[in-house]
Amino acid sequence: MIESKPLKTALWLLIFTIVAVSIAGCAAQPGPGRSPSAAVHPGPPGNATLAPGPPGGNLTVHFLDVGQGDAILVRYGNRSMLVDGGPAVAGPTVAAYLRGQGVGYIDVLVSTHPHEDHIGGLLTVLREFPVGVVYDSGQPHTTRTYEKYLTLIDEKNIRYRRCRAVPATRWRSRRRPQR
Repeated sequence: MIESKPLKTALWLLIFTIVAVSIAGCAAQPGPGRSPSAAVHPGPPGNATLAPGPPGGNLTVHFLDVGQGDAILVRYGNRSMLVDGGPAVAGPTVAAYLRGQGVGYIDVLVSTHPHEDHIGGLLTVLREFPVGVVYDSGQPHTTRTYEKYLTLIDEKNIRYRRCRAVPATRWRSRRRPQR
């Protein structure tokens, strides 16, 4: 559990940013001379250490190259969060990458929206890894991929939380502590 309020705030800000970038990535189109992968995944591939974490490790973010779609692994100490899983054909690659990073349990799985290029690979992940909780956009979809995704969550008795948008007019800010 994260004890420090500034670290909690930073982690939630990071999660919000990752989800927003993931959603925007679906609309990204490649420019002249750029591959689709470069438009969807700007910047260098791999992982970047963003901030010092708890005594157990650092906060790291891994952007996986899954072609069209997104798959992002966030590690904080010994905790893991996977945001999307790319298309179904990327599922085995995502699962192998997770195992290669020493992930044996996914604390949080986030599905930004139910398009196949974001949840298809999650079918493999859900079959091969225990998951603590799934956060889903709650957008209804009638594809077989989405139906299989929901069925796996139900069969494995994984906690499911539907996210909802909050209008910016209802956002509340807290006073920053004086230094």
